[in-house]
Amino acid sequence: MPRSLLCASAAWAGLALFAAAGFAQTLDLLVNPDTGSVALHNESFSVSPSLDGYEIDSTAGSLVAGGLNGFTAHGVSGWDVAGSTTTSTAETNLFSSSALRIGATYSLGNDFAPGHTHDLVFKYSNPSTEMITTSSVVYTNVMQLRIISLLNGNGAIQSTAAVILNGATSSAPINSYTIASPSGSLNSALLHGFTASSVPGWQTNGTSATSISESNPSNTTSLSGNGDQALGMLFNSGHAQDLTFTYKATAAGSAIAAPTVYFAQLSGDANADGTVNGLDISLISGNWLASGKLPGDVNYDGVVNGLDIAQISGNWLASLTSAGVGTGAGATMPVPEPASGALLLIGFLTWASCRRRRRAVAASCLLK
Repeated sequence: MPRSLLCASAAWAGLALFAAAGFAQTLDLLVNPDTGSVALHNESFSVSPSLDGYEIDSTAGSLVAGGLNGFTAHGVSGWDVAGSTTTSTAETNLFSSSALRIGATYSLGNDFAPGHTHDLVFKYSNPSTEMITTSSVVYTNVMQLRIISLLNGNGAIQSTAAVILNGATSSAPINSYTIASPSGSLNSALLHGFTASSVPGWQTNGTSATSISESNPSNTTSLSGNGDQALGMLFNSGHAQDLTFTYKATAAGSAIAAPTVYFAQLSGDANADGTVNGLDISLISGNWLASGKLPGDVNYDGVVNGLDIAQISGNWLASLTSAGVGTGAGATMPVPEPASGALLLIGFLTWASCRRRRRAVAASCLLK
């Protein structure tokens, strides 16, 4: 059997072993189909997972050829683009790896073609396990629950906020919602949602460590495009990240299952660039006294005011010192000429199965 087929078979065997062993998955892919933005995301508040390769596939051709703007374009050492076509995008790092900070995202540019089929498949390679795993793809242009941990400069969690966010660019109705945690990760005493914010018509239906619910029997509230509703510090940091979020758009409507996404950022870091400085003050100034809007609302209480300035003051000039990258940004740089989707898939699988033999052996395997 040709060397390339042997390598590919070994990679798929590794994938099956990974799934059977039940390893925890902490990385997923965030996709905004309205804007086309794509980002790697670390769901964990305690682990900074490393990766040395990833691939995004679309049978329907929903990717943008040459649209990748990831590790290679950002100048991260060791990374190379393996291809960027309408059906497959990938980057690999044969000799090192990169870690994502807890709760962080890393932009891959506008690699999704707006209006196309939501069929993306995401897989990545973890150098510590020497395995490939297929992980979740979360489309973010919908109503969603965001759990946001605020960190100090050492990466320790200071507090964790919950926010309902309308990820769409247009307004969307919400009439009721329920957050459930089978393991009891909720702190119901710290709920500060629609009812506590005096939004007309809302009432709290019930709260416990396993379930929190609010509804509006007489009316429907509209969240503006990219608008939000703060819910308070209702998630117990360090507990299981097992929250499920459902809501109704109207009183008579059916419950809609919506994503729960876990983020983390430096407390006071309004623009999420990893440092608390004058740029964060500028963002707060530009949104002063705005409500129902995340930019500038660094303590996630639903309004941009002096309490957000206090968050900045308490962490002034702090930077994240925990290992890994987060909320990546960089200058746009040319992307290598796209390869065919078939060659890209074979190349990724071949590379993955050869990671143990990094240098000469890995190069030999990739070329055959």
